[in-house]
Amino acid sequence: MTENPIKIEKGTVFICGKASEIEVAAFQEFADFEAKLKAKGIKCINMHTIFDNLDTESFTISECVNRCAAYLVMCDKVVTLNNWQQCFNAQSLINVARALTKTIVHADRFLELIEKESQNVSA
Repeated sequence: MTENPIKIEKGTVFICGKASEIEVAAFQEFADFEAKLKAKGIKCINMHTIFDNLDTESFTISECVNRCAAYLVMCDKVVTLNNWQQCFNAQSLINVARALTKTIVHADRFLELIEKESQNVSA
């Protein structure tokens, strides 16, 4: 068995959402949520940025899911954005996360939990 060459810090969160259509709004939702997490000091992988600087024109859905899954397996949690259920790629990745018994939580709930945790720490 070969070692996974992807190195991700412990505690990293994988951001999963609708990605089957290249829409500015979808990219923006990912980027906005990634910025919120980074502002709180949380390491994350944005599934859209995995493909930065790659020529994805000829990628199949399978290749996209496999590439994302390689990152997902290295993350501790998966956070879902709105409309992830409408995307085959995101559904496939959530199924991988479930099979690996990863913690899966919606973005809004995740932010609530982080806020509660920070309040408990400062109390």
